[in-house]
Amino acid sequence: MNNLLFVLAQALRRHRWLCLFGCAYLFSSLGNGLTQTLILGQLLRWHASPFALTLTGILATLPGFFGSLLGEKLCRHISPLSVLLLSELIGFTGLLLPLYGLQAHSIPALLALQAVEALMTGVSWPAMSLVFKLRLAADELPAATGLETVIFASQVLLGTGLGFVLFQQVPTLSLLVIDAASFMGSLLMLMLAGRAFTAQAIPSSIEGKPETLRWRMLTTQQ
Repeated sequence: MNNLLFVLAQALRRHRWLCLFGCAYLFSSLGNGLTQTLILGQLLRWHASPFALTLTGILATLPGFFGSLLGEKLCRHISPLSVLLLSELIGFTGLLLPLYGLQAHSIPALLALQAVEALMTGVSWPAMSLVFKLRLAADELPAATGLETVIFASQVLLGTGLGFVLFQQVPTLSLLVIDAASFMGSLLMLMLAGRAFTAQAIPSSIEGKPETLRWRMLTTQQ
C-alpha cells in the first residue's frame, strides 16, 4: 500500500491534469456521499416503509451496472472527458428531483435521484479508466488504482461522514446547496483538466511522431 501511495504521489507531481482530475472526483464523491445520506435520512424522517428503504439500497448500486455498459458505448463515439463532463452535468441537474421531492413530500423523487446518481457514476467509471490508460505510462498505471481507491474512500468516509454530521445540524435545503457546489467544483476541475490535456501532447507509439487520436477507431479492448 505504501508503494502504491508513493507511485500516486510521483504521478501527481508529474502530471498537473492528474491533480485536477483527482480534485474533480473528490468533489464529486463528496457530493455523492452527501446525497445518499440526505436521501436515507429524509426517508427515515418521513417514516418511509421498509420497502422504500430497501429500494434505496438497490437503486444506489444496480443502475451503476447499466451505467457502466452505457459509458462503454459512449466512449466509442465521443472522448472520455466529454463523457465525464456529461455525467457530472446530468448529476447536477438531477438535484432538481430532491428539490421537488422535499417541497411535495415525494418519496419517488428522492428514489429517482438515487437511481440517477448511481447511473451516472456507472457511466463515469469506463471513461475514467480510459483516461488513465491513454494518459499514463505503463509504470504509472498503479497510480490510477491508488487514485480510484482514494475517490471511493472519500465517498464512503468524507461524503457520508459529512452528511451524518450535518444532517441534524443544518436545513435539508442547505445540504442540497452544498451538494450542488460539489458538482460545480467537479465540473470546473474537469474543464481545467481538459485544458491541461490540450497542453500536454500525447506520445506517439510510431517513430516518436505525433499522431491524431481518433476515438471511433479504438477497439473494444482498447
